[in-house]
Amino acid sequence: MGAALLMGIPAAAEASTGTTSTQTTTPTAQTPTAPNTSTTQPTTTKTSSTQTSTTRTASSTSTQTTPAPGGTAEAYALNLANILAISHTKASASGSGTSSTADPLELGGSVPSTQFGGTQNGNGNSKGALLDTGPSSQFRLALTPWSATNSQSSSGSTASAVSDIVLLDLGDPSTSQSASLRVLQSKSDASWTPAASSGSSSADGAILNAGGPSGLTIDLLHSESSSSGAGSSYLVSINGTPIGSSSQVNGQCALTIPSLLSLSCVTSSGGVAGTVTSSAGEVLSATVLPNTPATQQLDVVKSTTVTNSAPTVSSGSGNGALTSPTTAPPAGNTGQAAPASSGALAFTGLDIGGLVALALALGLGGVGLVWWSRRKTSIV
Repeated sequence: MGAALLMGIPAAAEASTGTTSTQTTTPTAQTPTAPNTSTTQPTTTKTSSTQTSTTRTASSTSTQTTPAPGGTAEAYALNLANILAISHTKASASGSGTSSTADPLELGGSVPSTQFGGTQNGNGNSKGALLDTGPSSQFRLALTPWSATNSQSSSGSTASAVSDIVLLDLGDPSTSQSASLRVLQSKSDASWTPAASSGSSSADGAILNAGGPSGLTIDLLHSESSSSGAGSSYLVSINGTPIGSSSQVNGQCALTIPSLLSLSCVTSSGGVAGTVTSSAGEVLSATVLPNTPATQQLDVVKSTTVTNSAPTVSSGSGNGALTSPTTAPPAGNTGQAAPASSGALAFTGLDIGGLVALALALGLGGVGLVWWSRRKTSIV
């Protein structure tokens, strides 16, 4: 009976339940130890496993890259309320095309004839002059010479414009036995690739050189701007050393007569806002009768440049909705245009009146040199 009971216990319980049997030397029947009745039969628990399936809806994401916007550069030797302009140049380059304008003389926004300027659109070169003796290693005299040149391909484009009122070369300008003069000159250059656009412009009252590249160079009334940052201007420079520059006197040369005249000279402004660089330099800016219907603006030796340094990258879902551009301005930049210079740079104590007198004297000297050269030519 006991053996039958032991054999009836499941194997799982047998492995976990201990039994004790006692054996004596007397020939008596073995008494089996009763099984541990406290052992609980194992229960089989069935766990219901529920499989959760996640349905993923495939969606398409597209990324669109728009090439960098184009860049422009512009300069004037003089601009009077768009009525009269002297040595006006402008260059623009983008993925859609190029254009360059070089006008030594504009009346009412247009040139009297191709002798006084022109515009080149697309690939090619245009040029002209009222008088030009032609390139020569010994002598060249040109009146209102201008040139506009563009180049465009799938990888990028460039545009360049240069204008002068008077150009005079005596001897080969690349040698020390030479002298040259440029009067009321302006230059504008712009370039573009899908990754960025760049540009630069400059304007000068007069540039006199004696002795070639290593000789003496005097630059009278100069302004410049470029995609590298802020513009600049100065009254005079001798061999690259400016006197009366915008970094020295910016904002100190100013005059305001309410409702009559607002004047500032030797100024610069510009900076980077997000991916856009805007800069300007100007020797003299005057507003006559400001805030009246008869307001007139005068700009003397002014240059400006606006360029873009990065393309726009946009992404969108399958429904075609585009998100905001992924390119963001640098940290700390709100993306708004950089404010113009406040003009509060420290004044260095320069005698502005003396500098202006020096500038005028140099200008008169340059005009005298041109007159003497033309008189000598007529005598010969």
